[in-house]
Amino acid sequence: MFANNGDGGGRKNSEKRYSVSNKMATAREQTTRPKELMENVEELFGESHVAMLFERRMKRIQQKYREQMAGQSFEERLDTLAKLQDADGYMVKLEQKADEVYSFIETNCPIARVASEFPQACQCEWSLFASLFNDAQVDRTECIAEGGTCCRYLLTKKQQT
Repeated sequence: MFANNGDGGGRKNSEKRYSVSNKMATAREQTTRPKELMENVEELFGESHVAMLFERRMKRIQQKYREQMAGQSFEERLDTLAKLQDADGYMVKLEQKADEVYSFIETNCPIARVASEFPQACQCEWSLFASLFNDAQVDRTECIAEGGTCCRYLLTKKQQT
């Protein structure tokens, strides 16, 4: 009935379960609150303001990523993007499919709950990648927010003329 907590006393197992339960509830709230916030923005100001928020977020990320990628080759930029997105929780895999064709796979999406209700989030990410790789064709072939198992982009380097 009691667990020893190392200080000579004991505590009830139900207290331990309660703290785990609290942690799970807190995690749920942290993923639900941003979605609720976006719903409130849409309700108060309309869909155009939601789009503006996602576009502003994209511009901020774009500036940060461009600074990190300055002077890098196509492949180096891919590697940098993978590292930056991975650091933000996207759990990235990068695979070379053929000569100058790469699959950029995000196996996790920290904003999936928001993106499932507000597809502007996914569109902005796609636009971000296309702007960072204007020397490539960037296609999104799978999306977590649309029911996919990952967010998958296919980047095909354009032939230089």
